[in-house]
Amino acid sequence: FGSSGHRDLAPDLYAMAGLSPDDIDVALLYDDFSPMVLMQLEDYGFCAPGEGGPFVAAGNTRVDGGKIPVNTHGGNLSSAYVTGMTHVFEAVQQLRGTATNQVRGAQFALVTGSPATIPLSATILRKA
Repeated sequence: FGSSGHRDLAPDLYAMAGLSPDDIDVALLYDDFSPMVLMQLEDYGFCAPGEGGPFVAAGNTRVDGGKIPVNTHGGNLSSAYVTGMTHVFEAVQQLRGTATNQVRGAQFALVTGSPATIPLSATILRKA
């Protein structure tokens, strides 16, 4: 089980948005189980397959200087589980500049849902 199931979805999402992983400023990754975050980091191209653990251990998901801040609100496991809506709410706050753990200059936020199950979902929100 080496994927969150998003590996096929990610290229289409980026193509439709005209973006790449390097354009994403903050990622709100559905985290019903901790390993799903690592797998989504890989599936969405933030790191190579099999490198999710070392990528996180190196500090790449931190708000203060990480390559891609992840679940800046604490995620479903540390904040609240409201069928993933807390991720959308955090993305909106990040783009408005009103989040508690604000990512400076955030323009694009990736929000995912339902890793490892069908149907999968993801969207990229942009600052207006």
